[in-house]
This record gives sequence, C-alpha cells and structure tokens, in this order.
Amino acid sequence: MANVQDEPVSIDMGKIKERLLAMQAQLEHDIAVKEAQVSENGDMLVQERGGVSNHMADDANDVFEQEKELTLQLSAEHELSEVRTALARLEDGTYGICANCGKPISPARLEARPWATLCIECRQLEDRGRL
Repeated sequence: MANVQDEPVSIDMGKIKERLLAMQAQLEHDIAVKEAQVSENGDMLVQERGGVSNHMADDANDVFEQEKELTLQLSAEHELSEVRTALARLEDGTYGICANCGKPISPARLEARPWATLCIECRQLEDRGRL
C-alpha cells in the first residue's frame, strides 16, 4: 500500500501566481509608505527644516524611529525582490525546482514561502554555511 506522503502533490500554479502578484502589489504599497515615512522622519533631523530639538533624548528617539522605518523598508524591498524572482521562475518554468540540487521543492514549503528557491535540505545546508 502506498504511503500518502510519497504521492506527489500537485501545485496550482494559477493560485501561486495570484498569491505572488497580490504579495507584490502589497509590498510595493508598503515600500511607498515606508519611503514617505523615512523622508518625513528625516525632516525631523534637519535643523533647517524645523527638526532637531534641544533635548538629546528626543533626538535619539527620532533617529531610532527613522532607522526602524528604514530597516522595515529595506526588508520589504528584499522580500519584493524574492517575490519578483519567484514570478520570473513561474514564467520560465523553473518554479518549484530547487535552484541548487534540481529536485522539486515540497508543496508545503512553497505554501509557507511561495518565493522559496531552495528545497528544505539545501536551505538547511545554506544556513549552516555548507552551500
């Protein structure tokens, strides 16, 4: 009797593409919002634009907030790059195939991380610095 885990699970590429396109649109929106926030918070740090207070703690808080927003923006830009790569892999027929070993990426992994380019085994090797 065949084990259910051994049976191949099909991936609905149409649903994956819809999900990736929705993620792309959301990330593009999030990045635009973060860019505006970083720009606005940057004005608080320029004395000629009315920023920079007389209190060092307020200045430090403003710098922290700007750095936090910039970090979130950079993270979203990185994720957007991964989503765009996944969309390109869908178009060229390599989506769902490990970029390292060439084996199929499990549907469960693609469900959790639709932009994954490595199977779980290769990802673990990469995390350990062996790839």
